[in-house]
Amino acid sequence: MTHDEAIAAIDWTAYTHPREQLVRLGRHDFPRLLAERGLTGVGVEVGVAAGLYSKFLLDNSQLRCLTSVDDWAAPAYSRLHAACVATLSAYGERSVIIKAPSLPAVAQFHDGSVDFIHIDGAHDYDNVRQDLEAWYPKMTRGALFSGHDYHTVWPDFGVVRAVRDFADARDVPVISITCRDVNNFPSWYWFKD
Repeated sequence: MTHDEAIAAIDWTAYTHPREQLVRLGRHDFPRLLAERGLTGVGVEVGVAAGLYSKFLLDNSQLRCLTSVDDWAAPAYSRLHAACVATLSAYGERSVIIKAPSLPAVAQFHDGSVDFIHIDGAHDYDNVRQDLEAWYPKMTRGALFSGHDYHTVWPDFGVVRAVRDFADARDVPVISITCRDVNNFPSWYWFKD
């Protein structure tokens, strides 16, 4: 299935979980949401590939520092790591790149110290759930917690189930699902109480 075919295959009627709401936003709107809430401290993107979304965040948000975390472990990803470093080096101290798996990298952050987290690393249920559990305590009160690829087009993706289970366990009132991600899959987000 091609990327375009996969996007066309998204079943928008499948978002029926009681906590889910579709919003007329895309992940390109996250910098505006951060600004509206005065979230200008530290941000983290987990799973950055070539660093294009990290670049977008740095260009369009007022985050003091964005840490981009990826292990670039697969041989095919070594060129993506080089591209990420080249792309983000222009931001100086506002951009930190951590080449490590998500769970070891999370130890470099204090609880309650991060204003924005975007999870886009491994997409199977166990890894997504581990990322959610590990990164959530690192967030400040009111921080924007988000992630990408909130769909069930590919059967091995566990993002939707992991996010729903995590939100249920923490009684998160609403999971907002973006439906304005042009040529991209939906993202999920909420603000931490």
